[in-house]
Amino acid sequence: MLVGFIILCGHILRTGLIRINPFFKNLPLFACCLIFSAIFCVLTQKAKKVNDMIDRKTVVRISGSALEYMITAALATTSISVFTTYAVPLIVVGASVALVTWFASFVLSKWVLPKDDCFETSVGLFGQCCGVLATGLLLLKVVDPDFQTNAATNITSSSTLGYTYQLQYTLVFTALIMTQPMFVYLWSWGLMLILLGAGMFFGKKYRKKAV
Repeated sequence: MLVGFIILCGHILRTGLIRINPFFKNLPLFACCLIFSAIFCVLTQKAKKVNDMIDRKTVVRISGSALEYMITAALATTSISVFTTYAVPLIVVGASVALVTWFASFVLSKWVLPKDDCFETSVGLFGQCCGVLATGLLLLKVVDPDFQTNAATNITSSSTLGYTYQLQYTLVFTALIMTQPMFVYLWSWGLMLILLGAGMFFGKKYRKKAV
């Protein structure tokens, strides 16, 4: 019932946004559901009556089953012909990107992520950065099969925040890079440095508070 309520609220939000502006058709349903789940969590985290009504084990089982379906769908839609046609370029680019992603996920993350669940979150982030949210959760399921840590919540939340960062490239910069490539290049580096600095600053502050 709780999961259905969150999905219904997310659907209503997405439908309303699309009626306001067709631009929001690019906004996935899961992002709206995550927004409502975060709001619901903040509003009810101190409400004892509501928390007593929620069976955490059942919620975890539902989440695990939904994750299995999502992983299966993601693997089933993978195109094998693309890999066979562009094998060499994909291997070279993939190895380079994997090295940078490993550094960001496992080395740089130690300055940003809280000490608790740091390794599990890093594993999930590495999988997510190398593919999609489903691949990140698939790797996380290997190191945390029962979801006993907060890593799954951290990854899904970061996916929603990262989508807002990615949306400008998907909708605007793909065309803008053909006419003003230097602007896109400088904007990307500047935005990356700002977000990196903010993450390191607030992450360091949070880690000190946790200690």
